[in-house]
Amino acid sequence: MKKLLILSYYFPPMGMGGTQRVASFVKYLPSLGWQPTVITVKQVAYHASDQAILKHIGNARIVRTGSLDPLRLAAKWHSQHAGYAGGSASSKQQLARKAINFMLLPDNKILWNPFLLHEARKLLAGEQFDAILSTGPPHSTHLAASKLAKRFRLPWIADFRDTWAGGDFQAKSTRAHTAIDGLLQKRVLHNADAVIAVSAGLADTLARSVPEAADKISIITNGYEPDDFGEPASEPNDFFRIAHIGTTGNFVQPALAIRAFRIFVEDAGLSPTEARLSFVGADLDGKLQALIAESGISDFVEITGYVPHDQAVRYLQESDVLLFLASGHPSAGFIPGKTFEYLAARKPILALSEPIEGLHLLQKTGLVRHALPDDVPAAVNVLKAFFSEKQKGNAISPNDFDIQPYSRENLTRKLVAVLEAVCR
Repeated sequence: MKKLLILSYYFPPMGMGGTQRVASFVKYLPSLGWQPTVITVKQVAYHASDQAILKHIGNARIVRTGSLDPLRLAAKWHSQHAGYAGGSASSKQQLARKAINFMLLPDNKILWNPFLLHEARKLLAGEQFDAILSTGPPHSTHLAASKLAKRFRLPWIADFRDTWAGGDFQAKSTRAHTAIDGLLQKRVLHNADAVIAVSAGLADTLARSVPEAADKISIITNGYEPDDFGEPASEPNDFFRIAHIGTTGNFVQPALAIRAFRIFVEDAGLSPTEARLSFVGADLDGKLQALIAESGISDFVEITGYVPHDQAVRYLQESDVLLFLASGHPSAGFIPGKTFEYLAARKPILALSEPIEGLHLLQKTGLVRHALPDDVPAAVNVLKAFFSEKQKGNAISPNDFDIQPYSRENLTRKLVAVLEAVCR
């Protein structure tokens, strides 16, 4: 069996989509002829934790290291002073992070690299590996992988979950920062033996930055786990449930959706026992509770915060309508991680979204009714239509769009194809 060294800062028990992607690779690689070893960071202060994900990756070897980055230092401080509990950073902590981000390039996780390199060099010197996979953000991980690949003469694959220079989630400080990020991104694209992008739009962006690297860029999206959707939902709700599954903040701003829901229940004369709006996931900017309170419909709304993945899937299956939000000018190639589980849930979807790649993918199911993010009247009409269809037992049905290529196992097969190619 061939051996793969994976460098991934974000890894379970940290939750959310970026960690699930790497965990799924680790789960399926052994059955496909590759034994993974993961180097990641020790406990950090993070807004999502999901121990259950670790149970699905078997006996994979995971090497956890120290770090001097802010998330790791915050976790150590909490454990020494108040008991680690995770959660959102205070305003002073956020200000400190901004200052650190300004001073450190390409990101503050560069302070993990000395620890990462130390452990990786010990592993690579002590046994034979066949390839290295680095995943970013944090993109500083690619810099460590480049050094290791050169030192130990191993093929290296760089996995991009977002662009580096001017990406959707890359901090934008100054023109100088952006220029340096661009140079570093080009260096990685030049030096890597293969590059993976999570969407076609991201692949195009990377290829435009280094045209000669276009032939070595493959698309491996995020995905879904079929076993999570094996059991059908229980008895239908006796109320009308609309649910947003995933984080709020960044490009997921719920204010107009909340307004549309308020108008919908008022026009329909519904009570809190007849209609419910659920937000299932971390509130990254801390504004959701206040938005609900200001709307005057707190009795209708459920806010769960981050929940373990299996609970989030239950909400997907037990909802009548799923809410898909994307605003604030994300890149055209943006595919929110929840997109693939929305595909697997086979539920009607109200999309208040700009025309991003994730929206276009969902529209292939025939289950989406779309309004622009600021078109509240259109959103209200969609909710009325979905509600009427539920009352009549006449909900829209999905078409025959094949979602199997997006299963986690099939996506890992694509990764193995890339690995085999670079090893040849």
